[in-house]
Amino acid sequence: MKNKVLFMMPYINCGGVETTLISLLNKLDKDLMDIDLLIVNRNGVFLEKIPSYVNIYYLDIPKSEWGVFYGYKLSMERLVKQLDLINLFKLLKNRHIKLTEDRKENVKYFHYLDKILPIYDKEYDLAIDYFGYATFTTYYVANKVKSKNKFSWIHADFSRIEAKYLNEYYEKYDVIYGVSKSCINDFIACTSIKKEKCKLFYNFIDIKKIKALACENVDDMDKGNVKICTIGRLEEQKGYDLAIKVSKKLKDQGVDFCWYFVGEGSQRNYLEGCILENDLQNNVILLGLKTNPYPYIKNCDIYVQPSRYEGYCTTTNEARVLAKPIITTNVFGADEQFINQLNGIIVDFSEKEITNAIIDLIIDNEKRTLFVNELKKIDFNYDKQLNYLPIFDD
Repeated sequence: MKNKVLFMMPYINCGGVETTLISLLNKLDKDLMDIDLLIVNRNGVFLEKIPSYVNIYYLDIPKSEWGVFYGYKLSMERLVKQLDLINLFKLLKNRHIKLTEDRKENVKYFHYLDKILPIYDKEYDLAIDYFGYATFTTYYVANKVKSKNKFSWIHADFSRIEAKYLNEYYEKYDVIYGVSKSCINDFIACTSIKKEKCKLFYNFIDIKKIKALACENVDDMDKGNVKICTIGRLEEQKGYDLAIKVSKKLKDQGVDFCWYFVGEGSQRNYLEGCILENDLQNNVILLGLKTNPYPYIKNCDIYVQPSRYEGYCTTTNEARVLAKPIITTNVFGADEQFINQLNGIIVDFSEKEITNAIIDLIIDNEKRTLFVNELKKIDFNYDKQLNYLPIFDD
């Protein structure tokens, strides 16, 4: 009899966590497992990439809580159309509630939800909180899913978000998987969870698919003698504001370059203003969301990841697969992906250091060649990690 496995995510948008989830799902043996994916938000550009053998379900959120999960404006419009005045009143009463980086306040809300959310109506051999940012999915799998075993994934720096407030939920998980050694050590330091429960699980990436998709042609990457690329959501975490400052320095030093940003997010208007203010319209291009970003990596000369924080950066891992010269800030997992100055450059989150590293790679042809050759030697086969996802006996 097949084992029943559940993965839970808040959404399936175009992001690193979603990309690695899809790669992991494609690795699992559908003949041994019945796999369900439970999602909170029905929208998501990567939904079509979920393997066909995965059963997709959507969590039924009470109408009174729609505003917290789907946004208050949209939720009010939907309830007005339905003439549901009772839940509209409840939603308006709760409009001050938001799920934010303040995990202490989130937990107060989860305690309230505990009284109104029913137990999920299916039972599993294994339930996985794959999003793992110590937020709603972590609470829900811990408290509302019936399963013999429960796992949670850690993708980020927990010292920023005070995950200790979710100790009561993490205690209910059998294993906590961190996507880098730094993630694991940080999680242990920030919570009361015993280190014996925490294990390393590097994110899967689909090597063949990345290389195949990278061969597609692009016609919007024709500026600049030196082409730089960065991929990620247009959010503060990804450090695009710093990249624009670096771009200004490069321009002032006479470098003929164009830096292509692939992604979309809440900082678009701010970044567009910064580009105009610094007269960088011909040097910094916001390409927007691309469901296939790999040709942009393949066609760039240098890939730069100026993030403030990461757990184990997926895009630099994908750039490694395509053997591009890479510069990354010293985020979690950077020293597990790169040997500094041998197959990449690791710098501090610093305008000066990133600028100097880019100029160094532009000038030093031998270093770029060294990086490319060394990256081609990397073994990306992480399949043995599948043994960490046990097949449970009845």
